Amino acid sequence: MKTDYINKKEWPSDCFTQNGDYGIVLGSKPYTTAFFEAFPKDCGFIRGEGDNIEQAEEKAWIRYQSIINCSGHEFDGRGRTDGYGYCKNCSLSKSGALPILNKCKVCNDPTNWRKDFKGKYWCKKHGRLAPKDPNESRFWRTDRKHPRRYKKACKKAYHNLLITKYGIKEKITYKGGALVNYGYNSNGKCFQFNTFSIRKTINSQPKNYLKLK
Repeated sequence: MKTDYINKKEWPSDCFTQNGDYGIVLGSKPYTTAFFEAFPKDCGFIRGEGDNIEQAEEKAWIRYQSIINCSGHEFDGRGRTDGYGYCKNCSLSKSGALPILNKCKVCNDPTNWRKDFKGKYWCKKHGRLAPKDPNESRFWRTDRKHPRRYKKACKKAYHNLLITKYGIKEKITYKGGALVNYGYNSNGKCFQFNTFSIRKTINSQPKNYLKLK
């Protein structure tokens, strides 16, 4: 996303950064915050939050410095089996840090390609053999492109969430693909959304949003 903010720190030239002055963080205790996100090479995803973007960047920068000056990365999966690791000595966490422990049900090769409803894993070659979930919701089918009405449903749910939960009634112009990540009001203020956190909001009223037959 783009704002008028100019980075205050000397991030690497190949490091992509983005920021916003009004991000909505959903969860059991939702809150709003300014944020700064950076994606430096080999350092994973770095995010800082604060009262303003500059403060958020400062926190992200402190974390970045702790990562590049780490005495030595030692990764622990913390119970994860997909190869994602957390450094014991700094705040670095990234995928591919550890061996993948998930094994394909057919060939026994390490894979994260697909997990069926029984918890079994399937590699790319054998993924087509995975059993289909008999209770799969029509609303979240992933084997077809998202129809236009689905995109409209997402936008409507976002707006409904803003009004009912956060009391934000400004007109929102949405940016993004099938699952909208950012919205801007008429004054250019940005709202950031966590798509997966509001699936429950949309899915709770599928007939109202999609008019399913």
